[in-house]
Amino acid sequence: MVRDSLTHLHDIGLFCGAILLLLYGRRAYYPCDTTLHRPAMLLTAVMMGLTAYSQFSVIPRIGTLRLKAGAAIATRVSTNPHG
Repeated sequence: MVRDSLTHLHDIGLFCGAILLLLYGRRAYYPCDTTLHRPAMLLTAVMMGLTAYSQFSVIPRIGTLRLKAGAAIATRVSTNPHG
């Protein structure tokens, strides 16, 4: 459930980031205040990079570790004397 929620949120973040970059790019052509456009574009790109890293690197590794831990937990003998 958590994995599915995170992947959906990451997809939304990547989609919205792409839309923002397109909007920032189009706005840069107009003669308006562009002093905030470059930092906004940079931060949006950093956000998208970190989101993509989490989506395509961290979440699969967590899934692998979860499978390994599940097998280890299932075969482990309880050392708790109360249950």
